[in-house]
Amino acid sequence: EVIANNIRKPLWGYRAMVYAVVFLGFMSFIVWAHHMFITGMGTTMTLAVNFRADLLVAHVGDSRAYLFRKGHLERLTRDQTMVQSLLDQGAISAEELAHHPMRHVLAGVLGTKGKPIDVELRFIGLEDGDQVLVCSDGLTEMVAEAVIAETLAAAPTAEAACQRLIELANSHGGKDNVTAVVSRYQVRLNAPSGVG
Repeated sequence: EVIANNIRKPLWGYRAMVYAVVFLGFMSFIVWAHHMFITGMGTTMTLAVNFRADLLVAHVGDSRAYLFRKGHLERLTRDQTMVQSLLDQGAISAEELAHHPMRHVLAGVLGTKGKPIDVELRFIGLEDGDQVLVCSDGLTEMVAEAVIAETLAAAPTAEAACQRLIELANSHGGKDNVTAVVSRYQVRLNAPSGVG
């Protein structure tokens, strides 16, 4: 069972609903395949797909998606961890979260039988020059968000940005697998939404 929760700013009415249904269908297939072939294990998943100038992000777990726009890095996802829940409730501070021994305990994963999956969906209208980063916690545990922003701003290509981010994570200890995917967007100015 897949539950779409935390739908933020649905911008385009019917079209957004169609995108969401297609995405949830895809995620349901992933869950089915996971149960068929990898019994007993869970995984996180963060997906970002664009339909011309519209971006849809679907998220479960503690991998992350970011939007880098005009020099500003914005996190598009919320970590689905026990410690993030404690922070949200005011039980711990942001400083405590960064070093909490339970920070890797997931509250949301794909692949656990009998438990609904809480899928976070986010819709965004892309602008010219936007960059989207999807990455594992192997990157965000090792590299500060300010350094990620600097790297995205300085890299000449998306591939160079990925390579540099992975190098930085590994040079800071590389305690986990590091995954980074960067997409750069060119959107025609003054184009109506949905045209890119």
